[in-house]
Amino acid sequence: MLSLAQLVWADETVLELAQEYPVQGLTAGHLSGLSQCQGRWWAVSDRVDNQVFELILDSAQQQFLANPYAIQVPPINRKPLANRLLQSVVSQVRGSELDFEGISCDSQHNLYLVSEAYSAVLQVNREGEGRWIRLPSNLHSMARANGLLLRHNAGLEGLALAEDGSQLWLAAERQGRGLIRLTQHQLQWRCIDNCVVLAEQHQVPLPAPYSGRTAADFSGLSMYRDKLFTLERAERQLCRRELKHGKVERCWSFASTESLPEKRYAGAQLGMAEALVIEEGAAWVGLDTADKVRTDQLKNPIIWQFKAPAKGWLH
Repeated sequence: MLSLAQLVWADETVLELAQEYPVQGLTAGHLSGLSQCQGRWWAVSDRVDNQVFELILDSAQQQFLANPYAIQVPPINRKPLANRLLQSVVSQVRGSELDFEGISCDSQHNLYLVSEAYSAVLQVNREGEGRWIRLPSNLHSMARANGLLLRHNAGLEGLALAEDGSQLWLAAERQGRGLIRLTQHQLQWRCIDNCVVLAEQHQVPLPAPYSGRTAADFSGLSMYRDKLFTLERAERQLCRRELKHGKVERCWSFASTESLPEKRYAGAQLGMAEALVIEEGAAWVGLDTADKVRTDQLKNPIIWQFKAPAKGWLH
């Protein structure tokens, strides 16, 4: 006779947790972005403007160790998404101004960081030298006309590069949420037809054991074999989407893991998943735990490794 756990995992829309890795050494517990680049793991914290973190897997201790690397960030010549006074207050409270919320990389070992505060993308080379990439001049007006990037702390929350480096995807977080696609043409990032591939705003029910509804969101992106995967924090799920219109093709839930009594955080009913990496045999989901303490007293940021579905991510 099958056990209850076996019956749950027989459902291919439910992700099975393979391993949980606490992260040691990441500033203030804020893991806001995660990427795997040519075999190396990189992370960003939304509380640090001048560092990225290489994560080293310590298999013996079943944890990641965060090694900080200094980066040079030039002045930015655009206004913050929020008004200057509000941004100044937020920066003093947070200890950072740029609010980096995602990280990705290209085949030349450049890292790309997205700043939510400024709706901007920083490219960092191997030497740690950063430059703000030139986004299309009409990108922000186009996004706002579609109901995106209108609220403070609800801006760009994730980014991902296509494997051949030809496209850069950005996720607008919530109220409304959306997907933005930039195409590289003659070494410049451009809007082909319309940068805004998807824009929507709706409420979703909170997963058990919580009640009520909250805004649907995107909190992370990952590209895998020419498919875009979205991390949807409010619903505790990740979804595969087609590239033309951003339509959902299939979703997988990790709600059963996040709702386990020993893995809950007091007052965190909205979820903490903020980082996503999809690879052949696994999905890696990073939790931004801030300064909250879990029921089992763990305070570190967490990276969950979920097993890929038996038939793979593209079935």
